[in-house]
Amino acid sequence: MSRILELDLKSEFINKYPTSDVFIESLEHVEKAFLPFYLRYHVHGGIPFFLKDNPFVYEKCKQFIADRLSLNPRDITIIGSRAIGFSMSPPPKFGNAARDDSDMDFSIVSEQLFHEMKNVFNQWMADYNEGKISPDKTEKEKYWLSNKETVPKNLNRGFIDNYKIPNRYPIRKKTDWVLKDIARYLIKECSLHCNAKASARIYKDWDSFEKQFMINFMDMKSKVSKGVK
Repeated sequence: MSRILELDLKSEFINKYPTSDVFIESLEHVEKAFLPFYLRYHVHGGIPFFLKDNPFVYEKCKQFIADRLSLNPRDITIIGSRAIGFSMSPPPKFGNAARDDSDMDFSIVSEQLFHEMKNVFNQWMADYNEGKISPDKTEKEKYWLSNKETVPKNLNRGFIDNYKIPNRYPIRKKTDWVLKDIARYLIKECSLHCNAKASARIYKDWDSFEKQFMINFMDMKSKVSKGVK
């Protein structure tokens, strides 16, 4: 009998929104082959924790984003503390309760938008290297130099973070506007902190999403198990 069936004996393990301690304990009862399904149920599928009492607000948000960026709402999800109710970052942040000002981390799966962002990144690199544009602050230049190195590696893995491209190009500006509008809407509808922000990571396909999510998850799990601070 599969060990996954043991979860039926402990209701706290199949609670959609477990505590961090219960979540970590439950992982010991899930076979490796079932882990992606289990994580999909708890962390990046269904209604996120902060909207558990407002499920239709979540669907309206996804439709709003989809309509303005020509996406399918089924290809939009929220991950992280907003999804499960506590931080999924490695220690010491792991397990910290989601706050009213916690970011809303959207994951968008769209090959078209991914390639549009990739083209914008390449245009930015060309403009930057040719001296056509430059950062307006010394501090920002540090991030530009870092993104210049990290974004190509991320692109090879099939994803790109919207905020790592300067907000100077049409599709980048449009995506930023949509995310800010969503944040304002959620702040009003759900009484979130006025500093709550929305960000987006764009994936080429669901396979890229699953692979990167699992990389991040296994890194967190390993550090939690070892008690890494």
